[in-house]
Amino acid sequence: RSSDQDIENRNNPPPDSRIGEKVLIVASKRKLTKREYEDFVYNCGLLKIKRYPKSVDEFDYGAIVGSAVIMGYSYKAKSKWAAKGACHWKLERAKKVKAIPQKGQQTLFFKISI
Repeated sequence: RSSDQDIENRNNPPPDSRIGEKVLIVASKRKLTKREYEDFVYNCGLLKIKRYPKSVDEFDYGAIVGSAVIMGYSYKAKSKWAAKGACHWKLERAKKVKAIPQKGQQTLFFKISI
């Protein structure tokens, strides 16, 4: 996840009670497939992102990797990160942290400070 990412693509809007709250960003436990990595590299090129993991082994998996504040949502965000057809959670103050291994089911965490 990039610290300039201002949109999180989701299927549903965030709960109204979570608007304005800081959440932790948790990386998936599942390792990227070769095809997913190729798509990732292609998208980095489209977005003019030059610094990114150079192999699937350079990603953090199953770990807390950052935080951001949910500021609202839209279905028509104008952002390079917005996926067509998704609900776009508007993020601010995205911050990368040194990976903290996370065990158990992944979920969003609210009301945190790091």
